[in-house]
Amino acid sequence: MKPLSLLLVLTALFKLNPIHSQDTALVKPSELQYTSDFEKKHFQDFLASGKPDLLALAISLNENSTEFEYQKVRKGIDQIYLESDKKIKGESDVSKKVKYLFEKIHKNMFRKYDLQAHFEKIFTDGTYNCVTGSMLYGFVFEHYGIPFKIMEKPKHVYLIADPADKKILVESTDPGSGYFLPNEKYKKQYVDYLVKNKLVSKSELDEQGYDQLFEKSFYADEKINFQQLVGLQYYNSAVEYFNAKDFKNTLSQIQKAYVLYPCERIKFILESCYPILLQDKDFSDLRDVDLYVKYFNLSKEEDKSYFIAEFSAMTEKFLMNENKKEHYDRIFEKISAGIKDSLFMNKIFLYYYGEYARLEYMNGNYKQALDHMIVAYARNPENAKAKALFASLVSDQMRTSNDYKKIISNLDEYVVKYPFLKDNINIRQAYGNLYLIMAGSYFEANNEKQALIHLKNFETLAQNKELIFNEAIIGLSYSAGWGYYVRMQKRQYAKQFINKGLEYAPFSTELQHKKRIANEDTSQ
Repeated sequence: MKPLSLLLVLTALFKLNPIHSQDTALVKPSELQYTSDFEKKHFQDFLASGKPDLLALAISLNENSTEFEYQKVRKGIDQIYLESDKKIKGESDVSKKVKYLFEKIHKNMFRKYDLQAHFEKIFTDGTYNCVTGSMLYGFVFEHYGIPFKIMEKPKHVYLIADPADKKILVESTDPGSGYFLPNEKYKKQYVDYLVKNKLVSKSELDEQGYDQLFEKSFYADEKINFQQLVGLQYYNSAVEYFNAKDFKNTLSQIQKAYVLYPCERIKFILESCYPILLQDKDFSDLRDVDLYVKYFNLSKEEDKSYFIAEFSAMTEKFLMNENKKEHYDRIFEKISAGIKDSLFMNKIFLYYYGEYARLEYMNGNYKQALDHMIVAYARNPENAKAKALFASLVSDQMRTSNDYKKIISNLDEYVVKYPFLKDNINIRQAYGNLYLIMAGSYFEANNEKQALIHLKNFETLAQNKELIFNEAIIGLSYSAGWGYYVRMQKRQYAKQFINKGLEYAPFSTELQHKKRIANEDTSQ
Protein backbone atom coordinates (compact mmCIF):
# COMPACT_ATOMS: atom_id res chain seq x y z
CA MET A 1 0.00 0.00 0.00
CA LYS A 2 1.35 3.47 -0.82
CA PRO A 3 2.40 5.64 2.17
CA LEU A 4 0.37 8.71 2.94
CA SER A 5 2.00 11.73 1.34
CA LEU A 6 1.16 13.84 4.39
CA LEU A 7 4.11 12.33 6.19
CA LEU A 8 6.45 14.06 3.79
CA VAL A 9 5.86 17.29 5.68
CA LEU A 10 6.40 15.90 9.17
CA THR A 11 9.61 17.85 9.68
CA ALA A 12 8.51 20.12 12.47
CA LEU A 13 6.46 20.50 15.62
CA PHE A 14 2.78 21.34 15.21
CA LYS A 15 -0.51 20.72 16.99
CA LEU A 16 -4.30 20.76 17.01
CA ASN A 17 -6.60 21.58 19.87
CA PRO A 18 -5.98 19.03 22.65
CA ILE A 19 -8.99 16.82 23.26
CA HIS A 20 -9.05 15.79 26.89
CA SER A 21 -11.47 12.91 26.33
CA GLN A 22 -9.12 11.40 23.76
CA ASP A 23 -9.11 7.61 23.50
CA THR A 24 -5.75 6.68 24.97
CA ALA A 25 -6.64 3.03 24.36
CA LEU A 26 -5.40 3.61 20.82
CA VAL A 27 -1.99 2.81 22.29
CA LYS A 28 -1.99 -0.13 24.66
CA PRO A 29 0.71 -0.37 27.36
CA SER A 30 1.81 -3.71 25.94
CA GLU A 31 2.59 -2.06 22.59
CA LEU A 32 5.11 0.43 23.93
CA GLN A 33 8.74 -0.25 23.11
CA TYR A 34 11.38 1.14 25.47
CA THR A 35 15.00 2.05 24.85
CA SER A 36 16.12 1.70 28.47
CA ASP A 37 15.08 0.14 31.75
CA PHE A 38 14.84 3.67 33.15
CA GLU A 39 12.31 4.73 30.51
CA LYS A 40 10.35 1.51 30.95
CA LYS A 41 10.13 1.93 34.73
CA HIS A 42 8.89 5.51 34.65
CA PHE A 43 6.40 4.96 31.83
CA GLN A 44 4.99 1.91 33.55
CA ASP A 45 4.77 3.77 36.86
CA PHE A 46 2.88 6.54 35.09
CA LEU A 47 0.53 4.12 33.31
CA ALA A 48 -0.19 2.34 36.60
CA SER A 49 -0.72 5.41 38.77
CA GLY A 50 -1.62 8.19 36.36
CA LYS A 51 0.90 10.38 38.20
CA PRO A 52 3.96 11.03 36.04
CA ASP A 53 7.43 11.87 37.35
CA LEU A 54 7.80 14.60 34.76
CA LEU A 55 11.51 15.12 35.30
CA ALA A 56 12.15 11.40 34.86
CA LEU A 57 10.02 11.28 31.71
CA ALA A 58 11.75 14.41 30.44
CA ILE A 59 15.11 12.60 30.38
CA SER A 60 13.74 9.14 29.49
CA LEU A 61 14.04 9.95 25.82
CA ASN A 62 17.80 9.45 26.13
CA GLU A 63 18.47 5.71 25.85
CA ASN A 64 21.45 6.11 28.19
CA SER A 65 19.33 7.55 31.00
CA THR A 66 19.76 5.88 34.35
CA GLU A 67 18.98 6.75 37.94
CA PHE A 68 22.45 8.30 38.08
CA GLU A 69 21.65 10.60 35.15
CA TYR A 70 18.35 11.47 36.78
CA GLN A 71 20.06 12.54 39.99
CA LYS A 72 22.62 14.50 37.99
CA VAL A 73 19.90 16.54 36.28
CA ARG A 74 18.07 16.92 39.58
CA LYS A 75 21.25 18.36 41.13
CA GLY A 76 21.60 20.76 38.20
CA ILE A 77 18.09 22.12 38.82
CA ASP A 78 18.69 22.20 42.59
CA GLN A 79 21.76 24.33 41.90
CA ILE A 80 19.54 26.88 40.16
CA TYR A 81 17.35 26.98 43.27
CA LEU A 82 20.35 27.29 45.55
CA GLU A 83 21.71 30.23 43.58
CA SER A 84 18.30 31.90 43.18
CA ASP A 85 16.82 31.54 46.68
CA LYS A 86 18.26 34.76 48.05
CA LYS A 87 16.84 36.79 45.15
CA ILE A 88 13.49 35.01 44.88
CA LYS A 89 12.24 34.08 48.32
CA GLY A 90 11.99 37.59 49.67
CA GLU A 91 10.56 39.12 46.51
CA SER A 92 6.83 39.74 46.35
CA ASP A 93 6.72 41.17 42.82
CA VAL A 94 6.08 38.27 40.44
CA SER A 95 7.39 40.16 37.44
CA LYS A 96 10.74 40.70 39.14
CA LYS A 97 10.95 37.01 40.05
CA VAL A 98 10.22 36.00 36.48
CA LYS A 99 12.70 38.48 35.04
CA TYR A 100 15.47 37.32 37.34
CA LEU A 101 14.88 33.63 36.62
CA PHE A 102 14.54 34.19 32.92
CA GLU A 103 17.82 36.07 32.64
CA LYS A 104 19.73 33.74 34.95
CA ILE A 105 18.68 30.58 33.17
CA HIS A 106 19.10 31.99 29.70
CA LYS A 107 22.55 33.35 30.50
CA ASN A 108 23.93 30.43 32.50
CA MET A 109 22.18 27.38 31.01
CA PHE A 110 21.36 28.00 27.34
CA ARG A 111 24.33 28.03 24.99
CA LYS A 112 23.24 26.53 21.68
CA TYR A 113 19.83 26.16 20.00
CA ASP A 114 19.11 22.75 18.39
CA LEU A 115 15.69 21.67 17.18
CA GLN A 116 16.53 18.05 18.02
CA ALA A 117 17.99 18.65 21.50
CA HIS A 118 16.79 16.48 24.39
CA PHE A 119 16.12 17.90 27.84
CA GLU A 120 19.20 16.52 29.60
CA LYS A 121 21.44 18.21 26.99
CA ILE A 122 20.84 21.51 28.77
CA PHE A 123 22.87 20.16 31.69
CA THR A 124 25.66 18.55 29.65
CA ASP A 125 26.50 21.11 26.97
CA GLY A 126 23.80 23.82 27.14
CA THR A 127 21.96 22.64 24.01
CA TYR A 128 18.24 23.47 24.08
CA ASN A 129 15.15 24.29 22.03
CA CYS A 130 11.75 25.83 22.72
CA VAL A 131 10.33 22.59 24.13
CA THR A 132 13.23 21.73 26.46
CA GLY A 133 13.79 25.38 27.40
CA SER A 134 10.13 25.76 28.32
CA MET A 135 10.40 22.58 30.40
CA LEU A 136 13.22 23.99 32.48
CA TYR A 137 11.39 27.27 33.08
CA GLY A 138 8.31 25.25 34.00
CA PHE A 139 10.17 23.18 36.62
CA VAL A 140 11.68 26.31 38.15
CA PHE A 141 8.42 28.30 38.14
CA GLU A 142 6.61 25.40 39.82
CA HIS A 143 9.29 25.26 42.51
CA TYR A 144 8.82 28.92 43.33
CA GLY A 145 5.04 28.85 43.11
CA ILE A 146 4.93 31.15 40.11
CA PRO A 147 1.71 30.52 38.19
CA PHE A 148 2.17 29.91 34.48
CA LYS A 149 0.59 28.28 31.50
CA ILE A 150 2.26 26.55 28.60
CA MET A 151 1.23 27.78 25.18
CA GLU A 152 1.68 25.86 21.96
CA LYS A 153 1.29 26.90 18.38
CA PRO A 154 2.37 25.28 15.12
CA LYS A 155 5.86 26.78 15.13
CA HIS A 156 6.63 27.36 18.75
CA VAL A 157 6.16 26.62 22.45
CA TYR A 158 6.38 29.33 25.11
CA LEU A 159 5.19 30.19 28.60
CA ILE A 160 2.98 32.90 30.03
CA ALA A 161 3.82 33.58 33.66
CA ASP A 162 1.22 35.04 36.00
CA PRO A 163 -1.50 34.49 33.34
CA ALA A 164 -4.31 35.82 35.53
CA ASP A 165 -2.66 39.20 36.06
CA LYS A 166 0.47 40.44 34.33
CA LYS A 167 0.62 37.82 31.58
CA ILE A 168 4.41 37.81 31.27
CA LEU A 169 5.60 36.21 28.02
CA VAL A 170 8.55 33.86 28.54
CA GLU A 171 10.25 32.96 25.23
CA SER A 172 13.07 30.48 25.57
CA THR A 173 14.11 30.71 21.89
CA ASP A 174 13.57 32.68 18.72
CA PRO A 175 10.15 31.46 17.63
CA GLY A 176 11.05 31.75 13.94
CA SER A 177 13.94 29.31 14.00
CA GLY A 178 13.89 26.04 12.21
CA TYR A 179 10.21 25.38 11.41
CA PHE A 180 8.18 24.96 8.30
CA LEU A 181 5.15 26.62 6.70
CA PRO A 182 2.55 24.27 5.21
CA ASN A 183 2.01 24.45 1.46
CA GLU A 184 -1.36 24.39 -0.33
CA LYS A 185 -1.28 20.62 -0.85
CA TYR A 186 -0.71 20.03 2.85
CA LYS A 187 -3.54 22.41 3.76
CA LYS A 188 -6.00 20.50 1.60
CA GLN A 189 -4.91 17.09 2.92
CA TYR A 190 -5.05 18.26 6.52
CA VAL A 191 -8.54 19.77 6.21
CA ASP A 192 -9.73 16.61 4.42
CA TYR A 193 -8.44 14.65 7.43
CA LEU A 194 -10.45 16.90 9.78
CA VAL A 195 -13.62 16.40 7.72
CA LYS A 196 -13.08 12.65 7.44
CA ASN A 197 -12.70 12.31 11.21
CA LYS A 198 -15.72 14.59 11.81
CA LEU A 199 -13.62 17.20 13.62
CA VAL A 200 -15.18 19.75 11.30
CA SER A 201 -18.29 19.34 9.19
CA LYS A 202 -18.60 19.27 5.42
CA SER A 203 -20.91 22.28 5.67
CA GLU A 204 -18.17 24.25 7.47
CA LEU A 205 -15.78 23.40 4.65
CA ASP A 206 -18.34 24.46 2.04
CA GLU A 207 -18.95 27.74 3.86
CA GLN A 208 -15.38 28.67 4.78
CA GLY A 209 -13.19 26.95 2.21
CA TYR A 210 -9.88 25.19 2.69
CA ASP A 211 -7.72 28.23 3.48
CA GLN A 212 -9.98 29.76 6.12
CA LEU A 213 -10.76 26.45 7.79
CA PHE A 214 -7.08 25.52 7.87
CA GLU A 215 -6.13 28.84 9.45
CA LYS A 216 -8.89 28.49 12.03
CA SER A 217 -8.02 24.91 12.98
CA PHE A 218 -4.26 25.02 12.66
CA TYR A 219 -3.04 28.46 13.73
CA ALA A 220 -4.15 28.91 17.28
CA ASP A 221 -2.20 29.29 20.50
CA GLU A 222 -3.54 26.73 22.93
CA LYS A 223 -2.84 26.00 26.55
CA ILE A 224 -1.27 22.64 27.25
CA ASN A 225 -0.07 21.08 30.49
CA PHE A 226 3.37 20.01 31.62
CA GLN A 227 2.79 16.36 30.79
CA GLN A 228 1.79 17.29 27.25
CA LEU A 229 4.92 19.41 26.95
CA VAL A 230 7.01 16.34 27.78
CA GLY A 231 5.01 14.46 25.15
CA LEU A 232 6.06 17.01 22.55
CA GLN A 233 9.68 16.04 23.15
CA TYR A 234 8.78 12.48 22.14
CA TYR A 235 7.02 13.90 19.13
CA ASN A 236 10.21 15.70 18.09
CA SER A 237 12.10 12.43 18.47
CA ALA A 238 9.57 10.71 16.20
CA VAL A 239 10.21 13.38 13.56
CA GLU A 240 13.95 12.78 13.84
CA TYR A 241 13.47 9.09 13.12
CA PHE A 242 11.09 9.83 10.29
CA ASN A 243 13.60 12.08 8.59
CA ALA A 244 16.12 9.25 8.87
CA LYS A 245 13.54 6.88 7.30
CA ASP A 246 13.55 4.75 10.44
CA PHE A 247 9.81 4.19 10.51
CA LYS A 248 9.85 1.48 13.15
CA ASN A 249 11.31 3.89 15.71
CA THR A 250 9.06 6.64 14.38
CA LEU A 251 6.06 4.59 15.47
CA SER A 252 7.66 3.69 18.81
CA GLN A 253 8.24 7.32 19.72
CA ILE A 254 4.93 8.67 18.44
CA GLN A 255 3.09 6.05 20.50
CA LYS A 256 4.78 7.33 23.65
CA ALA A 257 4.07 10.89 22.59
CA TYR A 258 0.40 9.97 22.26
CA VAL A 259 0.31 8.35 25.71
CA LEU A 260 1.58 11.61 27.19
CA TYR A 261 -0.31 13.98 24.91
CA PRO A 262 -3.35 12.30 23.32
CA CYS A 263 -4.43 14.96 20.85
CA GLU A 264 -5.82 14.68 17.35
CA ARG A 265 -2.64 16.06 15.79
CA ILE A 266 -0.45 13.33 17.26
CA LYS A 267 -3.13 10.75 16.56
CA PHE A 268 -3.06 11.86 12.93
CA ILE A 269 0.68 11.13 12.76
CA LEU A 270 0.21 7.87 14.66
CA GLU A 271 -2.34 6.70 12.10
CA SER A 272 -0.06 7.72 9.26
CA CYS A 273 2.81 5.52 10.42
CA TYR A 274 1.02 2.24 9.82
CA PRO A 275 0.58 2.35 6.03
CA ILE A 276 4.27 3.20 5.67
CA LEU A 277 5.32 0.32 7.90
CA LEU A 278 2.98 -2.07 6.09
CA GLN A 279 4.19 -1.03 2.67
CA ASP A 280 5.37 -4.07 0.69
CA LYS A 281 4.86 -6.41 3.66
CA ASP A 282 3.82 -9.96 2.79
CA PHE A 283 3.04 -10.91 6.44
CA SER A 284 5.58 -13.70 6.63
CA ASP A 285 6.55 -12.00 9.90
CA LEU A 286 3.65 -12.26 12.36
CA ARG A 287 4.67 -8.94 13.90
CA ASP A 288 3.43 -7.32 10.71
CA VAL A 289 0.02 -8.83 11.41
CA ASP A 290 0.02 -6.92 14.71
CA LEU A 291 0.59 -3.73 12.69
CA TYR A 292 -2.26 -4.75 10.36
CA VAL A 293 -4.60 -5.16 13.36
CA LYS A 294 -3.53 -1.86 14.88
CA TYR A 295 -3.92 -0.01 11.61
CA PHE A 296 -7.40 -1.47 11.18
CA ASN A 297 -8.49 -0.36 14.64
CA LEU A 298 -7.38 3.19 13.83
CA SER A 299 -9.04 3.31 10.43
CA LYS A 300 -12.48 4.54 9.44
CA GLU A 301 -15.21 2.43 7.88
CA GLU A 302 -14.62 3.70 4.35
CA ASP A 303 -10.98 2.55 4.49
CA LYS A 304 -11.67 -1.11 5.24
CA SER A 305 -11.41 -2.41 1.65
CA TYR A 306 -7.61 -2.35 1.96
CA PHE A 307 -7.73 -4.82 4.84
CA ILE A 308 -10.00 -7.23 2.99
CA ALA A 309 -7.69 -7.15 -0.03
CA GLU A 310 -4.63 -7.77 2.16
CA PHE A 311 -6.24 -10.73 3.91
CA SER A 312 -7.26 -12.15 0.55
CA ALA A 313 -3.63 -11.89 -0.54
CA MET A 314 -2.49 -13.64 2.68
CA THR A 315 -4.98 -16.42 1.98
CA GLU A 316 -3.74 -16.90 -1.56
CA LYS A 317 -0.09 -16.85 -0.49
CA PHE A 318 -0.02 -18.97 2.64
CA LEU A 319 -3.00 -21.31 2.21
CA MET A 320 -3.20 -21.89 -1.51
CA ASN A 321 0.26 -21.24 -2.97
CA GLU A 322 2.68 -22.17 -0.18
CA ASN A 323 0.58 -24.59 1.90
CA LYS A 324 1.67 -22.90 5.14
CA LYS A 325 -1.51 -23.67 7.02
CA GLU A 326 -0.03 -23.21 10.50
CA HIS A 327 1.22 -19.72 9.67
CA TYR A 328 -2.09 -18.83 7.99
CA ASP A 329 -3.98 -20.06 11.06
CA ARG A 330 -1.80 -17.88 13.33
CA ILE A 331 -2.61 -14.87 11.15
CA PHE A 332 -6.31 -15.58 11.47
CA GLU A 333 -6.01 -16.04 15.24
CA LYS A 334 -4.25 -12.69 15.64
CA ILE A 335 -6.80 -10.87 13.52
CA SER A 336 -9.72 -12.54 15.31
CA ALA A 337 -8.30 -11.66 18.72
CA GLY A 338 -7.41 -8.07 17.85
CA ILE A 339 -10.33 -6.84 15.72
CA LYS A 340 -13.79 -6.50 17.27
CA ASP A 341 -15.59 -5.10 14.21
CA SER A 342 -18.16 -7.87 13.69
CA LEU A 343 -19.13 -6.84 10.15
CA PHE A 344 -15.51 -6.88 9.04
CA MET A 345 -14.80 -10.15 10.83
CA ASN A 346 -17.79 -11.74 9.11
CA LYS A 347 -15.99 -11.12 5.81
CA ILE A 348 -12.73 -12.47 7.22
CA PHE A 349 -14.54 -15.61 8.40
CA LEU A 350 -16.00 -16.04 4.92
CA TYR A 351 -12.54 -15.83 3.35
CA TYR A 352 -10.85 -18.04 5.95
CA TYR A 353 -13.40 -20.83 6.27
CA GLY A 354 -14.66 -20.49 2.71
CA GLU A 355 -11.19 -20.95 1.21
CA TYR A 356 -10.46 -23.84 3.58
CA ALA A 357 -13.73 -25.39 2.39
CA ARG A 358 -12.69 -24.94 -1.23
CA LEU A 359 -9.29 -26.47 -0.55
CA GLU A 360 -10.75 -29.50 1.23
CA TYR A 361 -13.29 -29.92 -1.57
CA MET A 362 -10.56 -29.95 -4.22
CA ASN A 363 -8.77 -32.61 -2.18
CA GLY A 364 -11.94 -34.74 -2.05
CA ASN A 365 -12.56 -34.15 1.65
CA TYR A 366 -16.23 -33.27 1.30
CA LYS A 367 -17.24 -33.59 4.95
CA GLN A 368 -14.38 -31.36 6.14
CA ALA A 369 -15.23 -28.88 3.40
CA LEU A 370 -18.84 -28.71 4.59
CA ASP A 371 -17.77 -28.34 8.22
CA HIS A 372 -15.70 -25.27 7.29
CA MET A 373 -18.50 -23.81 5.20
CA ILE A 374 -21.02 -24.15 8.02
CA VAL A 375 -18.85 -21.80 10.12
CA ALA A 376 -18.48 -19.33 7.25
CA TYR A 377 -22.23 -19.32 6.62
CA ALA A 378 -23.07 -18.89 10.31
CA ARG A 379 -21.26 -15.54 10.26
CA ASN A 380 -22.72 -14.53 6.88
CA PRO A 381 -26.29 -15.92 6.69
CA GLU A 382 -27.43 -13.29 4.18
CA ASN A 383 -24.35 -13.39 1.99
CA ALA A 384 -25.22 -14.74 -1.47
CA LYS A 385 -21.77 -16.26 -1.99
CA ALA A 386 -21.88 -18.00 1.39
CA LYS A 387 -25.32 -19.40 0.63
CA ALA A 388 -24.30 -20.66 -2.80
CA LEU A 389 -21.12 -22.34 -1.56
CA PHE A 390 -22.91 -23.84 1.41
CA ALA A 391 -25.74 -25.21 -0.76
CA SER A 392 -23.26 -26.61 -3.27
CA LEU A 393 -21.37 -28.50 -0.56
CA VAL A 394 -24.57 -29.78 1.04
CA SER A 395 -25.76 -31.01 -2.33
CA ASP A 396 -22.49 -32.91 -2.77
CA GLN A 397 -23.22 -35.03 0.31
CA MET A 398 -24.08 -37.93 -2.01
CA ARG A 399 -20.36 -38.22 -2.73
CA THR A 400 -19.55 -39.00 0.89
CA SER A 401 -21.37 -42.32 1.27
CA ASN A 402 -23.28 -45.11 -0.47
CA ASP A 403 -25.97 -45.01 2.19
CA TYR A 404 -28.36 -42.91 0.13
CA LYS A 405 -31.20 -43.26 2.57
CA LYS A 406 -29.03 -41.68 5.24
CA ILE A 407 -27.90 -38.99 2.82
CA ILE A 408 -31.53 -38.03 2.13
CA SER A 409 -32.15 -37.94 5.87
CA ASN A 410 -29.13 -35.66 6.30
CA LEU A 411 -30.38 -33.40 3.52
CA ASP A 412 -33.76 -33.21 5.25
CA GLU A 413 -32.04 -32.11 8.46
CA TYR A 414 -30.05 -29.41 6.66
CA VAL A 415 -33.17 -28.07 4.96
CA VAL A 416 -35.02 -27.88 8.28
CA LYS A 417 -32.09 -26.13 9.96
CA TYR A 418 -31.30 -23.86 7.00
CA PRO A 419 -34.63 -23.12 5.28
CA PHE A 420 -33.06 -21.21 2.40
CA LEU A 421 -31.79 -24.55 1.08
CA LYS A 422 -35.31 -25.70 0.26
CA ASP A 423 -35.50 -23.57 -2.86
CA ASN A 424 -31.88 -23.89 -3.90
CA ILE A 425 -31.47 -25.46 -7.34
CA ASN A 426 -28.44 -27.53 -6.36
CA ILE A 427 -30.27 -28.99 -3.37
CA ARG A 428 -33.41 -29.80 -5.35
CA GLN A 429 -31.32 -31.44 -8.06
CA ALA A 430 -29.46 -33.44 -5.42
CA TYR A 431 -32.78 -34.58 -3.99
CA GLY A 432 -33.95 -35.62 -7.45
CA ASN A 433 -30.84 -37.65 -8.17
CA LEU A 434 -31.04 -39.31 -4.76
CA TYR A 435 -34.71 -40.19 -5.27
CA LEU A 436 -33.77 -41.80 -8.60
CA ILE A 437 -30.99 -43.84 -7.02
CA MET A 438 -33.28 -44.99 -4.20
CA ALA A 439 -36.08 -45.86 -6.67
CA GLY A 440 -33.66 -47.97 -8.72
CA SER A 441 -32.43 -49.75 -5.58
CA TYR A 442 -35.95 -50.52 -4.45
CA PHE A 443 -36.90 -51.85 -7.89
CA GLU A 444 -33.88 -54.14 -7.82
CA ALA A 445 -34.95 -55.30 -4.35
CA ASN A 446 -38.46 -55.94 -5.70
CA ASN A 447 -39.92 -53.30 -3.35
CA GLU A 448 -42.31 -51.69 -5.81
CA LYS A 449 -44.11 -49.57 -3.24
CA GLN A 450 -41.02 -47.73 -2.01
CA ALA A 451 -39.62 -47.51 -5.53
CA LEU A 452 -42.73 -45.76 -6.82
CA ILE A 453 -42.81 -43.37 -3.85
CA HIS A 454 -39.25 -42.24 -4.61
CA LEU A 455 -39.89 -42.10 -8.32
CA LYS A 456 -42.97 -39.97 -7.73
CA ASN A 457 -40.85 -37.60 -5.61
CA PHE A 458 -38.41 -37.28 -8.50
CA GLU A 459 -41.14 -36.67 -11.08
CA THR A 460 -42.68 -33.97 -8.90
CA LEU A 461 -39.33 -32.16 -8.83
CA ALA A 462 -38.81 -32.73 -12.55
CA GLN A 463 -41.90 -30.63 -13.33
CA ASN A 464 -39.56 -27.67 -12.83
CA LYS A 465 -37.83 -27.50 -16.20
CA GLU A 466 -35.00 -25.38 -14.76
CA LEU A 467 -33.72 -28.36 -12.82
CA ILE A 468 -31.18 -30.58 -14.55
CA PHE A 469 -30.79 -34.16 -13.39
CA ASN A 470 -28.12 -36.70 -14.16
CA GLU A 471 -29.13 -38.58 -17.32
CA ALA A 472 -27.09 -41.63 -16.40
CA ILE A 473 -28.89 -41.90 -13.06
CA ILE A 474 -32.26 -41.43 -14.77
CA GLY A 475 -31.36 -44.20 -17.20
CA LEU A 476 -30.32 -46.62 -14.46
CA SER A 477 -33.38 -45.87 -12.34
CA TYR A 478 -35.99 -46.30 -15.07
CA SER A 479 -34.10 -49.29 -16.46
CA ALA A 480 -34.28 -50.88 -13.01
CA GLY A 481 -38.05 -50.27 -13.09
CA TRP A 482 -38.23 -51.85 -16.56
CA GLY A 483 -36.30 -54.86 -15.25
CA TYR A 484 -38.61 -55.20 -12.26
CA TYR A 485 -41.76 -55.23 -14.41
CA VAL A 486 -40.19 -57.66 -16.88
CA ARG A 487 -39.53 -59.98 -13.96
CA MET A 488 -43.13 -59.50 -12.86
CA GLN A 489 -44.29 -60.49 -16.39
CA LYS A 490 -45.72 -56.99 -16.96
CA ARG A 491 -43.88 -56.36 -20.22
CA GLN A 492 -46.25 -53.77 -21.62
CA TYR A 493 -46.02 -51.79 -18.42
CA ALA A 494 -42.26 -52.24 -18.50
CA LYS A 495 -42.14 -50.75 -22.01
CA GLN A 496 -44.16 -47.72 -20.81
CA PHE A 497 -41.56 -47.30 -18.07
CA ILE A 498 -38.81 -47.01 -20.66
CA ASN A 499 -40.76 -44.39 -22.60
CA LYS A 500 -41.35 -42.41 -19.40
CA GLY A 501 -37.67 -42.44 -18.61
CA LEU A 502 -36.81 -41.23 -22.11
CA GLU A 503 -39.02 -38.18 -21.54
CA TYR A 504 -36.55 -37.10 -18.83
CA ALA A 505 -33.37 -38.40 -20.47
CA PRO A 506 -33.91 -38.72 -24.24
CA PHE A 507 -30.22 -39.35 -24.92
CA SER A 508 -29.73 -42.03 -22.29
CA THR A 509 -27.93 -44.92 -23.97
CA GLU A 510 -29.16 -47.23 -21.22
CA LEU A 511 -32.82 -46.43 -21.89
CA GLN A 512 -32.38 -46.48 -25.67
CA HIS A 513 -30.84 -49.94 -25.36
CA LYS A 514 -33.74 -51.15 -23.21
CA LYS A 515 -36.21 -49.71 -25.68
CA ARG A 516 -34.66 -51.70 -28.52
CA ILE A 517 -34.93 -54.85 -26.42
CA ALA A 518 -38.56 -54.06 -25.60
CA ASN A 519 -39.40 -53.42 -29.25
CA GLU A 520 -37.81 -56.70 -30.27
CA ASP A 521 -39.68 -58.64 -27.60
CA THR A 522 -42.21 -60.75 -29.54
CA SER A 523 -43.77 -62.14 -26.41
CA GLN A 524 -45.71 -58.90 -25.84
